[in-house]
Amino acid sequence: MEKETNQDPLFTIVIPTYNRAELILETLETVFNQTCKKFEVIVVDNASTDNSAAILRQLEESGKIKLILNSRNLERSRARNIGFMHAKGKFLTLLDSDDFMYPNALKDAEEFINNNAEIDFFHSYYELVNNNKEPLFHYRFPAESKQIKKLSEGNFISCIGVFLSKNIYKEFHFNEDEAVLGSEDWELWIRIRSKYQLGVIPKVNFGIRNHPNRSISSYDLDSIIKRKQHIIDGLLAIDSVKKVFGKHENLMRSSAYVFAAVSANQAKHFKKSKSFLKQALKLNSKLIMNPRFLRVAQIASLQIDKSFS
Repeated sequence: MEKETNQDPLFTIVIPTYNRAELILETLETVFNQTCKKFEVIVVDNASTDNSAAILRQLEESGKIKLILNSRNLERSRARNIGFMHAKGKFLTLLDSDDFMYPNALKDAEEFINNNAEIDFFHSYYELVNNNKEPLFHYRFPAESKQIKKLSEGNFISCIGVFLSKNIYKEFHFNEDEAVLGSEDWELWIRIRSKYQLGVIPKVNFGIRNHPNRSISSYDLDSIIKRKQHIIDGLLAIDSVKKVFGKHENLMRSSAYVFAAVSANQAKHFKKSKSFLKQALKLNSKLIMNPRFLRVAQIASLQIDKSFS
């Protein structure tokens, strides 16, 4: 393992970016305005075709960031892994180039580390916000005792507000298999959680900026299922994952169809959504009592009924 020095920062913040020139400065300002200043910032530009590189070079020259320019678009997983390889922080956290850190995010993380020396993997809460950082939606997070089941069901910690110790981020990297892209963070968290406890700071310290939904074709919707099942097959072939998550395999596979149904609703493919939900129920009849399943089913049914009214 790379040897730590007293000069190493407490935190490394890795930010992958691609064509976010109009947003990344605002994101970076929320980093520079942290009340805890014990950090370095690594921005990995994925061969942006706008003026992102020119903007970021100015920040690098001023010493505010470390900039890595990829010669071609290597996708998010590879970009984040490159950031991992250059990081020196005792802990690493990820931030997308259109999202926000709230002022005390790192201060609260430092206090958590000082009070929980045995925890190498933890997360803060986040919320959905508009461009003015005004809350649009507050997410629900599970009790620590239900983490395994909820992570089997879906990625409740997303890819924001997660902190990894150097022990972890030097050992675990994002899966760069193209068949995993789109759920690469969920795949990584399950691998890590199979070996490490997941701590929590029960405070909203990060904001995910809302973007308009893009259209999704039926082919893309079907590919969601293939991607999820491919990931689950790979994960359960790992002994440590099988030991911790194996009893929830059925939940993992049925929840993949619920996730696809959510995407289908967003894309206004409501009949496709109902088809996915039927498949989910075939795998796991207990979903009929699941509040999330019922919400998704209600949206699809109401919209289908409207189309015939």
